[in-house]
Amino acid sequence: MAEELEHAGKRGDLDFIAANNPALLETVAKLITDIESALETVTDNSAKDDKPQKDRPDAETLSKLLAACKNYKADDIDAFMEEIERFEYESDDGLAKWLRENVDQMNYSEIAERLEQN
Repeated sequence: MAEELEHAGKRGDLDFIAANNPALLETVAKLITDIESALETVTDNSAKDDKPQKDRPDAETLSKLLAACKNYKADDIDAFMEEIERFEYESDDGLAKWLRENVDQMNYSEIAERLEQN
């Protein structure tokens, strides 16, 4: 599909591009979603097998993560996340996973806000 669109672009065939580009974008978006889902499954399965269990993330580590997020210290945030992710949690209500997702998106203000509520 991409190759056909590329050739159409070289030919200046804007009608072909307009008619076929949405299908390519939809296909690529689905492919990305499928890849992310597969990677998440692999990561979740391998991570659960090797990690020691804990009830919830350590309060001191969360406090340090909060301070790092407030000060936008990315290296410190990564280090505290590594510490948090060394364990599998039984009753953290998905906090560790939520933190990872938001650290990856650099949503430091949102992380600080949530951690201040705990």
